[in-house]
Amino acid sequence: MPLPMPKPRTSSPCPSAIKKALSISAAPKNGRKIEILKKNPMVCFEAAIETELITADDPCNYNVRYRSVIGYGKAKFL
Repeated sequence: MPLPMPKPRTSSPCPSAIKKALSISAAPKNGRKIEILKKNPMVCFEAAIETELITADDPCNYNVRYRSVIGYGKAKFL
């Protein structure tokens, strides 16, 4: 029985916005991202801005304030 296709996952290596697309770099021949995207081109990304560390006397009460977005799409090899 074949394994189910993995769900889209985020990838953290420095994406860059070009017009209405995101460009993500990968190892040219044996990269794990390329292998995964050939099997399942569905992708997602996350971006955060206005991050602020909120400190507290008790380290367990530290927090982070931020604004973020998550987007979904289909990878296209250029």
